[in-house]
Amino acid sequence: YENILKRDAKDPEGDFRRGRVYFIQKNDLETSLDNFCKAYNIYIEAKSPYAADAQRMIGILFQEMKKAKKEAAFDRILKENNIKTK
Repeated sequence: YENILKRDAKDPEGDFRRGRVYFIQKNDLETSLDNFCKAYNIYIEAKSPYAADAQRMIGILFQEMKKAKKEAAFDRILKENNIKTK
Protein backbone atom coordinates (compact mmCIF):
# COMPACT_ATOMS: atom_id res chain seq x y z
CA TYR A 1 0.00 0.00 0.00
CA GLU A 2 2.98 2.25 0.49
CA ASN A 3 3.73 1.82 -3.21
CA ILE A 4 0.22 2.94 -4.12
CA LEU A 5 0.73 6.09 -2.07
CA LYS A 6 4.18 6.72 -3.57
CA ARG A 7 2.76 6.33 -7.07
CA ASP A 8 -0.31 8.48 -6.46
CA ALA A 9 -0.87 10.25 -3.14
CA LYS A 10 -4.44 11.07 -4.24
CA ASP A 11 -5.41 7.40 -4.59
CA PRO A 12 -7.55 6.77 -1.50
CA GLU A 13 -7.15 3.00 -1.75
CA GLY A 14 -3.61 3.18 -0.36
CA ASP A 15 -4.77 5.02 2.75
CA PHE A 16 -7.92 2.92 3.12
CA ARG A 17 -6.12 -0.40 2.90
CA ARG A 18 -3.25 0.77 5.07
CA GLY A 19 -5.87 1.81 7.65
CA ARG A 20 -7.23 -1.75 7.61
CA VAL A 21 -3.75 -3.19 8.17
CA TYR A 22 -3.11 -0.91 11.14
CA PHE A 23 -6.52 -1.77 12.59
CA ILE A 24 -6.72 -5.52 12.01
CA GLN A 25 -3.10 -6.66 12.08
CA LYS A 26 -1.32 -4.10 14.22
CA ASN A 27 -4.13 -2.91 16.52
CA ASP A 28 -2.81 0.65 16.12
CA LEU A 29 -6.05 2.57 16.42
CA GLU A 30 -4.60 6.05 16.02
CA THR A 31 -2.62 5.34 12.86
CA SER A 32 -5.54 3.40 11.46
CA LEU A 33 -7.92 6.30 12.11
CA ASP A 34 -5.53 8.78 10.51
CA ASN A 35 -5.38 6.65 7.36
CA PHE A 36 -9.15 6.23 7.17
CA CYS A 37 -9.59 9.99 7.60
CA LYS A 38 -7.19 10.67 4.74
CA ALA A 39 -9.03 8.17 2.53
CA TYR A 40 -12.38 9.67 3.52
CA ASN A 41 -11.30 13.18 2.53
CA ILE A 42 -10.04 12.00 -0.86
CA TYR A 43 -13.23 10.04 -1.50
CA ILE A 44 -15.33 13.10 -0.58
CA GLU A 45 -13.29 15.32 -2.88
CA ALA A 46 -13.81 12.81 -5.72
CA LYS A 47 -17.52 12.47 -4.88
CA SER A 48 -16.96 8.72 -4.55
CA PRO A 49 -19.57 6.44 -3.01
CA TYR A 50 -16.69 4.72 -1.20
CA ALA A 51 -16.64 7.64 1.25
CA ALA A 52 -19.39 5.72 3.08
CA ASP A 53 -16.98 2.80 3.63
CA ALA A 54 -14.35 5.08 5.13
CA GLN A 55 -17.02 6.78 7.24
CA ARG A 56 -18.18 3.40 8.54
CA MET A 57 -14.60 2.49 9.53
CA ILE A 58 -14.20 5.84 11.29
CA GLY A 59 -17.35 5.00 13.26
CA ILE A 60 -15.98 1.58 14.21
CA LEU A 61 -12.74 3.19 15.31
CA PHE A 62 -14.68 5.66 17.42
CA GLN A 63 -16.26 2.75 19.31
CA GLU A 64 -12.89 1.02 19.74
CA MET A 65 -11.14 4.18 20.86
CA LYS A 66 -13.98 4.97 23.26
CA LYS A 67 -13.52 1.51 24.85
CA ALA A 68 -9.79 2.23 25.12
CA LYS A 69 -10.51 5.66 26.66
CA LYS A 70 -8.85 7.41 23.72
CA GLU A 71 -11.65 9.84 22.84
CA ALA A 72 -9.25 12.81 23.02
CA ALA A 73 -6.95 11.17 20.47
CA PHE A 74 -9.96 10.44 18.24
CA ASP A 75 -11.04 14.10 18.36
CA ARG A 76 -7.48 15.31 17.72
CA ILE A 77 -7.01 13.08 14.67
CA LEU A 78 -10.33 14.16 13.16
CA LYS A 79 -9.40 17.81 13.75
CA GLU A 80 -5.96 17.29 12.15
CA ASN A 81 -7.75 15.89 9.10
CA ASN A 82 -10.33 18.71 9.02
CA ILE A 83 -13.24 16.36 9.71
CA LYS A 84 -15.99 17.85 11.80
CA THR A 85 -18.46 15.83 13.82
CA LYS A 86 -22.10 16.88 14.00
